[in-house]
Amino acid sequence: MNEQAPVESRQLSDVSVPLILPNLGIPLMYLGRLDEALRLQRLHLFLGRQNGLEYHVAQALGHIGAVRNRMGDAQQAIRLINASLALKRRIGIRLGVVESINDLANAHRQLGHLAEAEQL
Repeated sequence: MNEQAPVESRQLSDVSVPLILPNLGIPLMYLGRLDEALRLQRLHLFLGRQNGLEYHVAQALGHIGAVRNRMGDAQQAIRLINASLALKRRIGIRLGVVESINDLANAHRQLGHLAEAEQL
């Protein structure tokens, strides 16, 4: 069962700067190049907001939260991931909701809040 991204008022091809480029931040995060990953995800967030693409705003918030968690700032990560989760729920990105819950559990675990992580 394939989940399709919500149809947006503007398509990616309408955006002057390709939004796929900032997704390079995900592998950079896993390679430990956190500053570069954070910069690309912030660019993703900016472009999503600038072009009214809520799906990309939600994804970028979650990705920035994941990077912040790896940087050791779990409190900020939780705030960002919660914002991402709320937006994903509002616009109906079910797979994204699951990803955010997983990232949120990781951030709570990072803080030693195991009960909160398990309740998610």
